[in-house]
Amino acid sequence: MTGDMTALPPLPEVPLVSVYCTAYNHERFVAEAVESVLAQDWPADRLQFVILDDGSTDGTLAALEPYRDRATVLTQENRGLRGAVNRAMGELHGDLITSISGDDVWVPGRVRRMVEALRANPRAAFVHSDLEVIDDRGALLYPSFRTSAEIPDPGPRPRGMLLKHNAVCGAGVMQRGCLKHLVHPIPDHAPWEDYWWAWALSGAGEAAYLPEVTCRYRLHDSNISLGATPEQVHAHRHAERHLRREMLRGLRPGEVAAADAVTGLRAFRGALVSGAGALRSTDDPAVAVTADDRAHAAERAAAARAALAAGDAAGAVVHAVAGLADDPVDGLLDAWLEEVVAAHGAHLPAEPELRGRVVLADADALAADPALLGGYVATVHDGDDLTLVIHGRGWTDGRLVEAFGPALEHADADVLATGDEPHGRAALVARAHAALGPVPGGEALPAFAPVPAAALA
Repeated sequence: MTGDMTALPPLPEVPLVSVYCTAYNHERFVAEAVESVLAQDWPADRLQFVILDDGSTDGTLAALEPYRDRATVLTQENRGLRGAVNRAMGELHGDLITSISGDDVWVPGRVRRMVEALRANPRAAFVHSDLEVIDDRGALLYPSFRTSAEIPDPGPRPRGMLLKHNAVCGAGVMQRGCLKHLVHPIPDHAPWEDYWWAWALSGAGEAAYLPEVTCRYRLHDSNISLGATPEQVHAHRHAERHLRREMLRGLRPGEVAAADAVTGLRAFRGALVSGAGALRSTDDPAVAVTADDRAHAAERAAAARAALAAGDAAGAVVHAVAGLADDPVDGLLDAWLEEVVAAHGAHLPAEPELRGRVVLADADALAADPALLGGYVATVHDGDDLTLVIHGRGWTDGRLVEAFGPALEHADADVLATGDEPHGRAALVARAHAALGPVPGGEALPAFAPVPAAALA
């Protein structure tokens, strides 16, 4: 997460849950999908249900007629995935938003358990779960979509993994309604709604994972995660090229690990290759470069060189990757990035997971005045959106643990301790919001006394 995130508002005692269902030629399945929503153990007056028939040519719309008294049923000319989701989602106004396809089936208790998961994770912008995979007859094919598709849990801060591939299954997502403006409407450069949701929402809060099945997902030939041919995989990745470019060009240091940024750049370049294995021309909007793109790329290149000069190799890499997303054919910046990665790659491990506000402390200062750390852990707790970063110039990990481990043994504050590498002092100062005690080179940071965390709000 980045430091500009704002706290998410608390959920009402019984939040209004908005559900949309999109159906296209789902005559055989749509009644079961609708019934699985209506059967949820959630108050009917706190459930908004919108069903959209996206121009079906079979009996889907007729199959929806019996539900007009319990749901809003809409129809439109066929507009495809993006057009259907945008229309249906535009009708929703709940505290929480979730969806079902007209051929899937929710399991009992889905709404309640997902609401509980979001209550338990107040910093979460969305929750996602596992799925069962079924066939046309409803027979179980795979008890776990994530296991079968080899999709790992991306953790509470998934942006780094998302640069490599989509790790969120849309059929198992419930998101905060207050963040709807971030994801709706789905932009033209996003081919899949769940990939877009995961990226946009992960910039506003954490991701909560519910390690259980909440939906029975019906397998189709077009499914990309299970049973797809190599040609289908290439075609789907190629369809993501524009979204991947937009993801990369907005990156900022500290948002993702440098190694993840490089991996994301490689994934973007791989997506530029079509299913037939041919590299697309620069006429493709995903690689076309405008004058503004070149100007932005030049700004990011300058920021990358400045970061490296300040000892922040990780920040330099992220700036350079973003610049190469702006201008994918900038050979000079590409060569410079390769040199930086070659020289500093061993010192570019994953970035620490920092919370919304960062307090920086110098290990020597804390060792000289133990009351500083004692006062901090006595007043700051796990529920506070704060990370204390203890930096020790010349300190080894073992020395840091020996010096501060006893004081932190029973603390529930979020604390990270690091030596000189991989984080330069200049980079840490740039990311911090305050300092606990004297921090050499950190004169611009306000002092943080052991007071309630609200002082940094």
